[in-house]
Amino acid sequence: MIETFTIGELEAAAGVPRRTIYFYVQQGILPPPSGAGLAARYHRSHLLRLRAIPVLRAQGWRLDRIRELFQASSDEEICQILDGRTPNRPIGTVKLPPSPLLARSTPMPAPTYLARYTLAPGIDLLVQRDLPAEYARALDRLLEVAMRLFPPGGNVDALEDSQAAEAVERAASLGTAGDHSGACESP
Repeated sequence: MIETFTIGELEAAAGVPRRTIYFYVQQGILPPPSGAGLAARYHRSHLLRLRAIPVLRAQGWRLDRIRELFQASSDEEICQILDGRTPNRPIGTVKLPPSPLLARSTPMPAPTYLARYTLAPGIDLLVQRDLPAEYARALDRLLEVAMRLFPPGGNVDALEDSQAAEAVERAASLGTAGDHSGACESP
């Protein structure tokens, strides 16, 4: 007898939210279930593929490539991937390339730790945590100005134009110590 799962059972067995499962079916990454609505049933192949997706994503695979792989693969070939083995032959018409993350010739850069300051709903300021002292002082002044621009309670409209202009002028007077264009780009 073929084991089948309801969406709730598949969600629990795979540890993947049902919205994600529905998305994968919609995108063709998973085949559609047998039946529809409350009668929809998922099979072992759905569970295997749901478990293989994070393994492949960790190796740098994009979802479009995973879809191609899954469409050309049997359950046994997916099991080989889950077991950490490379199949003896190319899977279907898709050859497993080496992981782009493992194929890097240059070492990964050291991580940059950021602090997030929420100034107002939808407005966040990200700042590198290990700032030099002069930048940390300037950041404190900037946050003071931001508190005046975005008062607690979110009543920005109550701010007079002259107050806003004064706060912006003060922010401009903080000055900059060097060019920070492209600061978020990788070296």
